[in-house]
Amino acid sequence: MFKHTLGLMSVLCVGLMVIDLWLQAHPMEVPVPVQPKAVNVPADLVKADPTLGYHFRPNATRFFSSENGEFSVNYQINEIGLRDSGMISAIKRSPRVLVLGDAFVEGWGMMGDATFIREVQRELRSIDGIHPYTRLLNAGMTGFGAAQSYLLSQRVYESFKPDMILFVYTSLMPVADYRFLAAAAVDENGIAVGLKRSDPNLAPIDRSRKSPLEISTLYKIAERYVAAKVARESLIPGDPNTDLFAAARGLDNNVAQLHRNSLQHVKAIAEFAKKQNMKFLLLHIPLPHQVAPDEWPEGRRGYRFSRQTYDAPETEIVKEFCHANQWQCIMSAATLRALAEQRSSPVYYRHDYTLTEVGHRALVALLLETMKTAVSGLPSNTFVR
Repeated sequence: MFKHTLGLMSVLCVGLMVIDLWLQAHPMEVPVPVQPKAVNVPADLVKADPTLGYHFRPNATRFFSSENGEFSVNYQINEIGLRDSGMISAIKRSPRVLVLGDAFVEGWGMMGDATFIREVQRELRSIDGIHPYTRLLNAGMTGFGAAQSYLLSQRVYESFKPDMILFVYTSLMPVADYRFLAAAAVDENGIAVGLKRSDPNLAPIDRSRKSPLEISTLYKIAERYVAAKVARESLIPGDPNTDLFAAARGLDNNVAQLHRNSLQHVKAIAEFAKKQNMKFLLLHIPLPHQVAPDEWPEGRRGYRFSRQTYDAPETEIVKEFCHANQWQCIMSAATLRALAEQRSSPVYYRHDYTLTEVGHRALVALLLETMKTAVSGLPSNTFVR
């Protein structure tokens, strides 16, 4: 009996080893479990920050691939912790634009030279009457809301001295701000001045637990499926504590207030720009479920969005706020929806909620004329070709 049991266990162990070896050799053939998954920056690119909560690690470099096989990218972080080239200043002053935002600005899923920011910069430099060394600085950070962007703008100003700020607003920001402000100190106007307590959960990094069994691919897959089940069961749609898309599920009083809290920090950025004699421009980008029913098909399942095009009522809130503050604002929803109807390639990724190369190119076409007018009128645009 003992020998029989031992024999069965040996066969089972050998079988599991064969399965594990096959899984190691064919990793992309194992389906990724459905779950509400946020974009996670590789942990070695990020460090804790006493003011912002977290930020890119200066001079860090990392090449990595999407766990779903949708892209492979290289991240090169410069000396001040931004996903951009170095801060070497030209001898003569040239126009400088600081671009603030979240993963859409950072360029999640895109090589650094292929983001809409870098493309707009290249286009501007080739236009007669525009300084050939015009610089657009990418200050986007995955998971940031308007509050962290406001604090970052003050920090970067000292080293970059921009002439203009382009702020990119998405409906992920109100939840990011809700979570950040819960740990932040604010002034008498409710504007963040920094963290009052450290919160390690603010950083959007992979927090997978380490285990002695993690050498086993089969174990890793089983652990991933269990974690996905827990994440699905923990999601409460509309609750900013558990739902990243709480501010993008239709409009009610709670959602409207989430947006207003973020837009107050956008206003603080605009007022800071005005105080420093900088121009200010806002770009609004909708989320994939607000653009087309077949965009972001795998990711939307994890967040319990059905296969339909959802309204983006926050666009009216943003428009009203822009009008009340006399800001120049560009709304991209109509452009991206029209593109989604006629294109053969997706505008957003299947699993991640950020723009593909198709989406980035659309933003270049949408932004270029406005940026050309804005930059050509800057005092620093004095270079004669």
